Amino acid sequence: MEKRDEEFSKLVGRRIRKLRNANNLSVGDLAERAAVTSAQIRSAENGKLSSATLIRRIAEVLHVETHELVDPAISFDYYSVFISYGGPDEKIADRIYRALHRHGIRCFFFPVSATPGTRLHRTMSQGIYEYDRVLLLCSEHSLGRPGVQNEIERVLAKEAAEGGSELLIPIALDDYIFRGWSPTRPDIGVAVRERVVCDFTDVHAHPETWRRQIALVVSALRKTPE
Repeated sequence: MEKRDEEFSKLVGRRIRKLRNANNLSVGDLAERAAVTSAQIRSAENGKLSSATLIRRIAEVLHVETHELVDPAISFDYYSVFISYGGPDEKIADRIYRALHRHGIRCFFFPVSATPGTRLHRTMSQGIYEYDRVLLLCSEHSLGRPGVQNEIERVLAKEAAEGGSELLIPIALDDYIFRGWSPTRPDIGVAVRERVVCDFTDVHAHPETWRRQIALVVSALRKTPE
């Protein structure tokens, strides 16, 4: 094995171990769920990757895509994030996605992450539950859309199931969240408005505001050092 290949294998092995620990899985647990042996998991974590099939099975259990597991540009020092938005806000959603991706943050952004042929409802539901945080782009275009409202309900239910976790990060693209939004379930509006909201209303006019607010989002997604 060439030195470069050996370094790559060790990097993937460290990532497997880190994600396994983050998911509170023992070597045996991961082996059982991936339908492989404990010896194969130990070997992989030690930088001895036996096959692409093994990596794929491990990635599935650890809730990451195979390419994300092997991509050194992606950092697991940040919480992964699902970007929720309405279609008219896709341009700013894409800009936010690219900014977060440059920091190595694993993101679900529909045009990039969705698997063709998968039912939309299933795709969005899995995204909410498989990613650590939900970035909610709040605007008059987005908040009134049934799909976005459904995603808000799902993440709030996930928070409740986890004992009151704070998983939803709202981003204001205009002032609709405060002045015009009146969801059919008032408790949803309260649950979103009671959080600190990132203000992106002036980012187009002031580049420095964009950099400052993106930095705040990145900071919110950084995991506490172990």
